[in-house]
Amino acid sequence: MVLERVAVRRGEGFAWSDRFSGGPATVLLRQSGVGVEASAWGPGAPEALAAVPGLVGALDHGAASFAPAHPVLASLLARAPEVRIGRTGRVWSALVLLVLEQRVTGRSAAATLRTLREVYGDPAPGPFPDQALPPDPERIAQESYARLHRFNLDRRRADLLVELARRARRLQSQADRPVGEALAALATLPGLGPWTLGHLARTVWGDPDAVPVGDYHLPHHVSFVLTGRPRSDDAELLAALEPWRGHRARVLRLLARAPGPPRRTARGDDPDIRDR
Repeated sequence: MVLERVAVRRGEGFAWSDRFSGGPATVLLRQSGVGVEASAWGPGAPEALAAVPGLVGALDHGAASFAPAHPVLASLLARAPEVRIGRTGRVWSALVLLVLEQRVTGRSAAATLRTLREVYGDPAPGPFPDQALPPDPERIAQESYARLHRFNLDRRRADLLVELARRARRLQSQADRPVGEALAALATLPGLGPWTLGHLARTVWGDPDAVPVGDYHLPHHVSFVLTGRPRSDDAELLAALEPWRGHRARVLRLLARAPGPPRRTARGDDPDIRDR
């Protein structure tokens, strides 16, 4: 999910903007003495506010029973008790970023998302002038590879983004289904492999057991934190996480807080392909 830190009058908060069936909306979340306060703007505000409990992890009822005995996990958990997995319930906005992140650096994907939001996103409701909505799927659906190429998108990612935009309404209807059924349906679409589906399961449905198999860095990071070995693969990753089946996304969230292995070489920026 994408929560953007914004400046507010009394400290800081997190703003979340998206498109809902009733229209666009922005929610501002702020920590208070009794929990989380939420304010919303825009015609989709009722739906956005209804999504807040899931967004902040209040519907993740398994967090309280998670008590790993592994010393590394126990130490990480002691610093932040109850690792809750939130869920957005918004399929298209999650897919946009995941498609952009396929086979490129996160920095490159973030830059492309910023430009797509500037062109196709529209200003978000509310008092935050820099807040933008996710790219409008109806407009993306009308685009061609030639036009999306100007955002440094290769043909495979551009074509996939257009195809998913054309299916955006049907994709969103999957959000109301159990995560297993929804992922089985989404897996039939080309371009949505285990890595993308794993991230979708955690972000959209708040699946506490989701594992994005196929990530380049994740196996190395998990192996290094748990065992000290700097290199690993997907098979070893799944074997290492097996003792915590049912909570594997929670384990990954904890391990992300620990330093990973030193990189063999610094990875540079992805090439600019707009003139190719």
